[in-house]
Amino acid sequence: MDTYKIIMTIIAVFSIGFNIYQFLLKRPRFKFRMSYGLEPNEDGVGNFLCARLFVSNTGGEAAIYNGLEGADEKGDVFYPSCSIEVGSKVEPNASVVGYITNGHLLTHGTSSLFIVDGVFNKHKVPKKVLDKLLSELQQEKNRLESLGCKVHPPNLFERHNKSKHSDAASCTSV
Repeated sequence: MDTYKIIMTIIAVFSIGFNIYQFLLKRPRFKFRMSYGLEPNEDGVGNFLCARLFVSNTGGEAAIYNGLEGADEKGDVFYPSCSIEVGSKVEPNASVVGYITNGHLLTHGTSSLFIVDGVFNKHKVPKKVLDKLLSELQQEKNRLESLGCKVHPPNLFERHNKSKHSDAASCTSV
């Protein structure tokens, strides 16, 4: 092999390596924060306890939010509902904010939680963050229920058929 072919081979390998590096650097990456809070009911009367979810795209290309996937203590998969619309586009250095009702996390015995993007890559919520959130959510739920407040949002059946606005309004100041 002469010097020209060796130099061209080195340049080609360097170029391919640099392109792969750029591709990996620009791919979408989700970063998230979670905390608990209160959200108003859809009818505007009362509040319910929820986990707030803040999802940021720290990558160099836009990403699509495709939902949540959780696993319970037995390893069974479930899909908690979230107020962030599936298919929401998250631009680079942008965020979306939503909530998950407390019942979707606490009643299943959630042991892991994943955020799924548009190409079905799963981004795991760190175990330490999830455990802290579930602990705080359970404590707040117990505290509010001991005060006589409803912590779950009314379901569709209750809203249209049996809703008692006086019950829901009893904890609006919490």
